[in-house]
Amino acid sequence: MLKVCKFGGTSLKDANSFLIVKNIVKGDMFRKIVVVSAPGKRFKGDYKVTDLLLSYYNDQQNLRVKRQIKQRFIDIVNGLNIDIDLKKEFEKIFDVKGKSKDYVVSRGEYLTAKIMAKILNFKFIDAENILHFKGDKINVKKGINLAKKIDYNCGIVVPGFYGKKGKNIKLFCRGGSDLTGSYLSRFFKAEIYENFTDICGISMINPNLKLPLKFIKNLSFNDFKNLKGLNPSVLQKSAYKPIKRTNCSIFIKNTFNINGNFTRIKRKLKIKKPTIFSISYNNNLLIVTGRKLTKKDGLLKKVKAILKDKNIKFKVVKKRANVLMFLVKNYSELYMVKLMYFKLVLNR
Repeated sequence: MLKVCKFGGTSLKDANSFLIVKNIVKGDMFRKIVVVSAPGKRFKGDYKVTDLLLSYYNDQQNLRVKRQIKQRFIDIVNGLNIDIDLKKEFEKIFDVKGKSKDYVVSRGEYLTAKIMAKILNFKFIDAENILHFKGDKINVKKGINLAKKIDYNCGIVVPGFYGKKGKNIKLFCRGGSDLTGSYLSRFFKAEIYENFTDICGISMINPNLKLPLKFIKNLSFNDFKNLKGLNPSVLQKSAYKPIKRTNCSIFIKNTFNINGNFTRIKRKLKIKKPTIFSISYNNNLLIVTGRKLTKKDGLLKKVKAILKDKNIKFKVVKKRANVLMFLVKNYSELYMVKLMYFKLVLNR
């Protein structure tokens, strides 16, 4: 069994986080392909390395930002007590003349992958050597052929978020490291794609609402596509597409709670009874997603009954087996989500 593991920026924010990631990878012999994002925020008010690199590209005279970028990586390397020549890497990054914005901004993932390969004793494979754009899309056929030439048995680390178009570096959209992991899962025919973040899977409601969380255990790719209104998202919305016709499953796990809850997303999922996946309220729209929602005496009837009981005026604007939408005006997100969540999910 082959596993591709992607670690987001919150999983790689400092040296201690790198060591946690190392233990996760080394703890499973099937974790042979590792994808990394650039270091994320360490605390409230901190900056993501990707944002710092973008700021530097836009203003190369900003020495403060330049120092911040250097110090983030110096702190990580010193904390890990490893020997890696950052001086030469910094010279390449900060000599912006003749280099594209995409090149400079991608160097956070590049350096992170170099450091991760060092501490894992895995081989570093640059994303530009396997992920090639054809227009705005990845050339899957070329990627599969290139993957056949790469020996991953001793482990490889690949930077996320970018590939190559012609002779130039090209970025994915933000959150694109999720796509890197998915494409590599397709190229190398992995059975499992583990996406590690700082949340235990996908919660049924917006985590920012500070309500008791319940996580979705299983989803099909189609169910995941239909999730609406959940913010923040722990997985890029299109991340399933490269593997949607394969038997590879995506597992969303918490780097800092490896044995905690997780969400599994796979090609097919049989569900026999009405099931709710998510509840959200945005722009006066109450949205419920799930399966068999319109079944007789099912969840559609329950939602209507709850709204009527609270004397809430509403209008059904979408009525499908997997998505229900109600126009409900002048209520806060917290109130509407809490009402439905407690009544439909937590049964309080």
